[in-house]
Amino acid sequence: MAASFLEKLGHLASVYPGSLLGGLRHRHALASIETTCLFIGYPRSGHSLVGSLIDAHPEAVIAHEADILKYVFARFSKAQLQYLMLDNSRRYAAAGRTWQGHTYDVPGQWQGRFRRLRVIGDKHGEATLVRLMLVPGLLDWVERSLGPDVRFVHVVRNPFDNIATIWSKGVERFAPGIVRLSGDALQDSVAYYEALSRGVEALRPLIGDRMLDVAHEDLIAKPTEELSRICRHLGLEPMPDYLAACAGIVFEKPHKSRHDAPWTPALLARVGEHAQRVPALARYTFSSTP
Repeated sequence: MAASFLEKLGHLASVYPGSLLGGLRHRHALASIETTCLFIGYPRSGHSLVGSLIDAHPEAVIAHEADILKYVFARFSKAQLQYLMLDNSRRYAAAGRTWQGHTYDVPGQWQGRFRRLRVIGDKHGEATLVRLMLVPGLLDWVERSLGPDVRFVHVVRNPFDNIATIWSKGVERFAPGIVRLSGDALQDSVAYYEALSRGVEALRPLIGDRMLDVAHEDLIAKPTEELSRICRHLGLEPMPDYLAACAGIVFEKPHKSRHDAPWTPALLARVGEHAQRVPALARYTFSSTP
């Protein structure tokens, strides 16, 4: 435990000077930022796709899993936080925007760069949500550090697919802080997903209309319409050439990983009942198509 704390402290200490200098060096570009976009939600939900599509807009930069609330908690300044997100986006674009075997490069668009920077953000929805759940009052802290206009994107997909993918990749590193693990990987994945879902719903009345629900299946079925809706939520213009380029990289259909997991009747019923209690998930069943 002590070693882990010292490692985290060492990381923050190593990042601090560079982010301070970067914030100063890019202060004119950062000065035009109007909105911060934070993702909240679950691992394996399609955040990488949505974040990459927003990042392709000429007036937006979205970091790839910067875990920016870690630096908010460490009291980094607004300029430092913004620079860390900008630097992360640039490095991810330079590396080809490949993640978990998928490529999210949008040809001819603005990933990792911008024409005029108005929206900046971080797509690490799991880390953001977990930190907001574990630290009382952190939402106010976030808004004071990054505000005044912090907007949230909540990406959902069929919970059975989501949980099956969490199970196949291993329960995420944040899970032990949220649920007590039983050793049954699928049951633990269900419990973790349910806890995150309850966390979103607890935050919803605090965030209000600054939270936008985006269904992964809808983005795949009608990418132009859904991306336009996301742009309007963030105050960005959904330009036709940008929308067309983004639509060109969206998958043809979502992967139904639900069929890969060793479900029991009890777990199937449990997930189905949970989904029916949450408005953003009520559309989903195990047999949902897509």
